[in-house]
Amino acid sequence: MDRLDELTAIDPRTWQTHNDRRVSRRAVLGGVLAGGLGLAGVGTVATYAALGRHGPAPVDPTLIARVEAARRRSGGTVAVSLAAQRSQVDLGGRVVTALTYDGATTGDFNDPATVSATLTDTSTTPATALGGQSVVFELNSNPAETCTGVTNALGHASCPLTPGETSGTYSVAASFAGTATLNASSAAASFAVTVEATGLTLTVPAAIANGSPVVLNALLAADGAPLAGRTVTLVLGTGDTAQTCTATTSANGAATCTISVVTQPLGAGALVAGFAGDGFYTPASAGGAFVAFAFVSGGMFVVGDSSAQVGGSVTFWSPMWSSSNTLSGGSGPSSFKGFATTMTPGTTCGGTWTSVPGDSSNPPAGPLPAYMAVAVASSVDKSGATITGNITRIVIVKTDPSGNGTGTVVAVLCSA
Repeated sequence: MDRLDELTAIDPRTWQTHNDRRVSRRAVLGGVLAGGLGLAGVGTVATYAALGRHGPAPVDPTLIARVEAARRRSGGTVAVSLAAQRSQVDLGGRVVTALTYDGATTGDFNDPATVSATLTDTSTTPATALGGQSVVFELNSNPAETCTGVTNALGHASCPLTPGETSGTYSVAASFAGTATLNASSAAASFAVTVEATGLTLTVPAAIANGSPVVLNALLAADGAPLAGRTVTLVLGTGDTAQTCTATTSANGAATCTISVVTQPLGAGALVAGFAGDGFYTPASAGGAFVAFAFVSGGMFVVGDSSAQVGGSVTFWSPMWSSSNTLSGGSGPSSFKGFATTMTPGTTCGGTWTSVPGDSSNPPAGPLPAYMAVAVASSVDKSGATITGNITRIVIVKTDPSGNGTGTVVAVLCSA
């Protein structure tokens, strides 16, 4: 008899097996659990594992297999394949943001520079641009140097920021304050402030008289705007004979100073203006050429207006003066030799002069200045013993060193 045949229906009244072994209900349940056997559910016979008085009896593995073979099946097998993939899980709280500075990293003092940054939501992959958010930019932690930009659809915000520092390297900071749903974020970068470009404009007189004062003028500007409160130095001449004066620029950028007595070598000279620069502005300079000349004593020599052209030769003293000089107002008297003794109101353009015929005009004894002022007349008339004329211009003549009363016009001092 095998083990399955040994299992018999148990009389619940006696709980006795065929071999007259008595067992308790607890022992039966314990044996079922320990032996791994359950009710087979076949027919009306309840099958139990054989139990001993002192615990469950050993169970034959083939018995278990036969019981399992008799059990009702659940059906076919279903194969399932699982594939992992990325998913966003909302854990609550605010979205993490990132701000990246991508604007200017250098700019001139007092010139607007475009600063910018890009704001993104970094909780997504790839990061997502955040539009419609305000980003504040600040240079050198200076509340007076800030601007605010609003991000566009690409998350990009920009605005103009004007540096007010001296030249050097500072930090520019961008900050997003955050919202109820977006975390705050910030970024920073180095920003180099450079000096602003300047320019000098110098007024250079064509001719400057020795022995007289001269007023020198220059204009200092930055980006075309007047630059006030800066020192400009003006130098007349070069080397050992240089004469210098300084001035502080006015509200319109003008620098004006006076050299009280000019003592320059006669002839071509140089005038230079300079601004040394500072931590805000670049140095600047300007220069030009002038002619230093002298007035002769006792009056002025005269030439005709049609003859006195720059670069042309003129005759300023000669017994044949009237035939050597052409005047737009008609021929001059033959008795005039070329020297005027009295200037009214002085040696200025627009005035008049008088003289006397012949040698009575008493021209100065030589040698004459190498560069001298000469009056230009458009008309010369004689009335009795008095010769008169006008002064339409004053020119500078480089005299012929031979002393023959001729020379070359090199500059115009003034015109009426």
